[in-house]
Amino acid sequence: MIQRLTEEEKKENSDVKIIEKLNKRLEEIDSDTAESRCAEILNGLGFTKEMQAKKCKDFSGGWRMRISIA
Repeated sequence: MIQRLTEEEKKENSDVKIIEKLNKRLEEIDSDTAESRCAEILNGLGFTKEMQAKKCKDFSGGWRMRISIA
């Protein structure tokens, strides 16, 4: 029983560390503004708001290349 609790505590601590690392990385890349930055880049490449809502597979090869550039 005690060994099981210790294993669960180790797992919980490990999960907390992973979550802390993920949160730190999200802060580093400024994830709060990612969507607006992407929209600005795509707009600069000629994508309208309607086009930005479409799936990549719905675009022709030329438009897919622009997506790759973005």
